[in-house]
Amino acid sequence: MKFSSNVEFEKYTTAARDARVAAGKMPVGSVIENTTTGTVQWRKNASTWLDIGASPGGSFIPMAYVAPPATNSAADQQTWIQNFITQAIAAGVMAAPPTYEVSGQITGTGNDNVALALVGTTTYNTTTDGSGNFSFPAVVDGTYTLTPTKAGHFTTPVNRNVVVSSANITGQNFTIAVSSSSATTSATKVYVPQINATNRLRSIQKGTRTLNTELYAGVTVNVYTPTYHNGRAFFPSQDGRVFVYDDNDVLRTTISPAIGGQIFAVHAVGNKLLLVGSTHIQFGTYDNGSPDVWTPGNKVANVIYPQDSTLFNGEVWITGTYSASPTPHNVVRYNVTTEALVRSNLFAGTNANLLAIQAGDTTIAVQNTTSGTIRIIDPATLATVGTGSLTAGSNPNNIAFSRGKFWVTFGGNLFALTTSGSVAIPPGFAANGCVADADFVYVFNNALTGMVVINADTNTVDGSTISGLSSPAYYIQ
Repeated sequence: MKFSSNVEFEKYTTAARDARVAAGKMPVGSVIENTTTGTVQWRKNASTWLDIGASPGGSFIPMAYVAPPATNSAADQQTWIQNFITQAIAAGVMAAPPTYEVSGQITGTGNDNVALALVGTTTYNTTTDGSGNFSFPAVVDGTYTLTPTKAGHFTTPVNRNVVVSSANITGQNFTIAVSSSSATTSATKVYVPQINATNRLRSIQKGTRTLNTELYAGVTVNVYTPTYHNGRAFFPSQDGRVFVYDDNDVLRTTISPAIGGQIFAVHAVGNKLLLVGSTHIQFGTYDNGSPDVWTPGNKVANVIYPQDSTLFNGEVWITGTYSASPTPHNVVRYNVTTEALVRSNLFAGTNANLLAIQAGDTTIAVQNTTSGTIRIIDPATLATVGTGSLTAGSNPNNIAFSRGKFWVTFGGNLFALTTSGSVAIPPGFAANGCVADADFVYVFNNALTGMVVINADTNTVDGSTISGLSSPAYYIQ
């Protein structure tokens, strides 16, 4: 482009320009006349100057004002550069870069209306059509991460690396499935079972981070980690009952299965329930209504004594004592819908007794009773895909899952575990049990008798301690 004769820029030789840059007097975005090259130059970034026209002496094409970066951060400067280029292209003083298509298909249950983000040199967004097809039609060269998301679902793989280099990219395919892991909180409340003869159960309001006044008078015995499903919170208990509350904290019913012993956990798929008891597994159906209706189904004697359990894609995985008969196993799996039983050995080649287990989006974390190692298991192959080290011989209070990480409390410590290893989180309190939702981990502070909220994305404490609680019952079941 050319500039009119009345446009004047500061003049520098290349050497003088670089000296001012070194002195911090010529920030990104500066425009000068370089007398060495005889061109007008624009400082695109920390290391690049672009010739944007000849020296003044011709016509001038105005551009819309582009506000300077809000901060000196790389992200804000990159945004400013992108805005400048956009305005230059719109004004016709800069040619638009060539673009290419990135496309693929998502197959599986719920493959329609899946949101996809292509993030890198710039950011692009789209959604799948009714058949799971998607396309980003105009992507500039660069390196990107492609991530699909849909509430209540998970994809395989979680994301893809995409490199666009002067050609269209096809075949960026994913599979999707319903994520059916058990929720332990509702959309608005965190439930806190307590070892307290007066107040066995309390709840915390998520939005305000305050302790609710409701004391759940209908709960008359100690209860364990709840399951929230379809507008109902199910609280298994020490005396073999399950207390069921709605979103308004009204006791809808009390399930009293005739199986004896304790009920450690409740898992739900659709309207079917599986109750994990100390002596039996109880199947049944639960239908919301006026009144709610519990219909008991098959009752099965325990194959192993339950230590913990988790729901993964329609199957309940129950850990316990290793047995070599009829096949080596330290976990049993029940399909909630078909009630089929599968025996598995998650610490292959050993006779480990398993203690804690927790499902993630695509993997399962499990710990045996004799070491400080937690393994992350591929549920399809039962192969170990990651490990994390705790203190040898330590038994976790429980494991939760949020933001692609398994959260483990044990011995007053809190760890975040991924397939890359474990990271200690120093929250500054005696961690003693936790639950999680999609964004936060709610950790009980035994020293302060309160709940601390951890941002699961940044691994940092979010807000103040929520006080007024007693000892929690987020137990290994």
